[in-house]
Amino acid sequence: MSQSPPVNAAPANAPAIETENPEAEYARRLALRQDDTTRWTKAHYALGNAKLAVVGMGALFLYLIFGAHWLSAGWLALPVVLFTGLARRHETVLQALQGAERAANYYTRGLRRLLDRWPGEGVSGGR
Repeated sequence: MSQSPPVNAAPANAPAIETENPEAEYARRLALRQDDTTRWTKAHYALGNAKLAVVGMGALFLYLIFGAHWLSAGWLALPVVLFTGLARRHETVLQALQGAERAANYYTRGLRRLLDRWPGEGVSGGR
């Protein structure tokens, strides 16, 4: 009969948590969340710029189809499909960015509490 791990044991691949110094652990986690926020912000800007480029491509196609009569109307499907795909991905990135920002704020507030810098930060309770 094999012995099972304790219920509250961390998974084998989980990073070690430094329980002796919670400030250092919160600072480490905050830095990771801030890195996530930076990465998702860059993706947000890149997708926004890509969507603008696709809108410009759509405007060019409109001119080439209806102004210069060089393309058939079927070519309008390309920017519509591209924009739709980019918009869906952009929404996913925005949700991830908001989650990363919430996590960073959580660790920022936690670190401020651990360092006794929290007074005056919350709701006063006054009416």
